[in-house]
Amino acid sequence: MADHLNWAAANGKTPDRVTLDDLLRYMNGLTGAAEDVYGIAWRRADQLPLGPSAANNVATIVKAYYLCVAAKSPQAVHPTLIEGLGATSATVRGRRTAANPLSPRKPARRPRYLSDQVVAALYEPGVLLTARDVMIVTWLHDGGFRWAGYAASASRTFI
Repeated sequence: MADHLNWAAANGKTPDRVTLDDLLRYMNGLTGAAEDVYGIAWRRADQLPLGPSAANNVATIVKAYYLCVAAKSPQAVHPTLIEGLGATSATVRGRRTAANPLSPRKPARRPRYLSDQVVAALYEPGVLLTARDVMIVTWLHDGGFRWAGYAASASRTFI
């Protein structure tokens, strides 16, 4: 929250002047997704961009802040900001819940399954050197588990 208030102070923004576009630019600046800096740079040069999980936490806190300020005094917050923060919804486990337009978009899941040809190549003589490696490759392939970063380490021998 302190970072957001520093951004608002550096750019001369008060809750009644902040728009949804301003907050989206702020979030893009935090995550490093911005092409360039909008307004005055408020962060130190040595501060790294936030990851998706931390940015999601910041987005939740910033949204709650503006909704809380609006609940106490509706005229203290830009009216289009409140509409923008409360307009979207998402279905989670069959229930409609309020979504946060400030949260970073999650990339599509791309599970890493190895094709049968790749698994056959792993079983070639000299690739899997221990019974443990053969067992693990068989278990992962037959069980349909994601390989993630394990495929590269499966062919190494650990002593």
